[in-house]
Amino acid sequence: MKKVFSIVSALVLVLAISVSSIISVFAADDMALTINGEGIVNVGDTVKFTLYLDDTTEDIYAFEFSLFYDSEFLSLDKKSLTSDKFSNLIYNTNLEDKIPVNWTDISNPVVFSGKEEFLSCDFEVIKGGETNISQLITEIIGKDLSNIETCKWTYDLTVNGEIVVSGASVPTK
Repeated sequence: MKKVFSIVSALVLVLAISVSSIISVFAADDMALTINGEGIVNVGDTVKFTLYLDDTTEDIYAFEFSLFYDSEFLSLDKKSLTSDKFSNLIYNTNLEDKIPVNWTDISNPVVFSGKEEFLSCDFEVIKGGETNISQLITEIIGKDLSNIETCKWTYDLTVNGEIVVSGASVPTK
């Protein structure tokens, strides 16, 4: 009888350890968020998304685009959106999952002579899983009021001053 009790006790102990291991694996998954399939960050982190523009063929006189995110996973810091290159930038951070952005200044076009910051904003990670931050470029207007077709968009993700993703291509909507 003692032998049966010992075997049953050992099996219960092994089962308990196995279940707790499985639960801790799922709990760890709930604490991590993968952004754009590349950047792994933790719930509670503040993530800086920096969008870069490179390889433009001409000066920019106007643009219209939207940045998309999933508010189920990310909470936008509405005061964090900045752009050093564009004065009088117009944007709306009060919409859920989307930030429409536009700018125009026909008197003072903006030049991107190489890879330079286009804009940046901060998000708080509120849930683990997988999500994307993407963009939709409606138009970028050059000097002849034609759409600039040749340019390269990349982004960085930074957490606590540490770059998590650098120079990755931006997903498009």
